[in-house]
Amino acid sequence: MNPYQIVCESLKSQSILYHGSPIQNLKVLESKKKSFRFKTDSPRIFLSDEIDYASAFTWEWKNNDGIELGNINNGPWIIEIPIRFKKKIIASPCSIYVVKNTSDIKQIKGQKSEYVSMNPLKVYKELKFKNPLEAMDQNGLEVKWK
Repeated sequence: MNPYQIVCESLKSQSILYHGSPIQNLKVLESKKKSFRFKTDSPRIFLSDEIDYASAFTWEWKNNDGIELGNINNGPWIIEIPIRFKKKIIASPCSIYVVKNTSDIKQIKGQKSEYVSMNPLKVYKELKFKNPLEAMDQNGLEVKWK
């Protein structure tokens, strides 16, 4: 078991959520721009109760980039990434932030692992990685290049 898995196992008994980010050293999570997924909505913070899923968002990508993220029958998450993004993925550090689940955080209707907050969230713990590929690998997200 690697150090990240040990930390995550010790946190499982608590009500926590994860947020992947290309930005390190944040003390508070705040949304500063609208989501590319929900064009008419106001800024928000996306979270997940699954660290492997959150690790997919440790770098910036858009729905039309040809990236596919999913799982089959609630199995492990898999991300398929066009090879042209490999340099971008290994080029910069990233973090997965752990926050305590509060009444401000709501599960997104129809999404099994996604939650959202419209309000700033205090960071409970930060897990730092040398790059998003390491974050995805260390947290069990299977990466497939296409």
